[in-house]
Amino acid sequence: MVRKFEAERAEDLGKAARALYAKGKSIRAISEQIGASRSYVHRILMRARAEHLAAIVSQRRIAQGNDPLPPGNIISMGAISLHNRRYVH
Repeated sequence: MVRKFEAERAEDLGKAARALYAKGKSIRAISEQIGASRSYVHRILMRARAEHLAAIVSQRRIAQGNDPLPPGNIISMGAISLHNRRYVH
């Protein structure tokens, strides 16, 4: 059975999971420490990574301007990579 957290608790768990992961903790160790399943912790971390990558691609695109991007441009490749990650899982 799926156990859902309240929004405030989920936000706190997300912050704690990201902080522990940044310190080098494994997903298993994080899940034991914060009291959430490994899959929940994994989803939190993958969502945070996707948001971070999207922000990077957006910032680079803004800096590039409105001109069309040439094939193989790092922004194009980052966007393609981000797009593929969203649909793989």
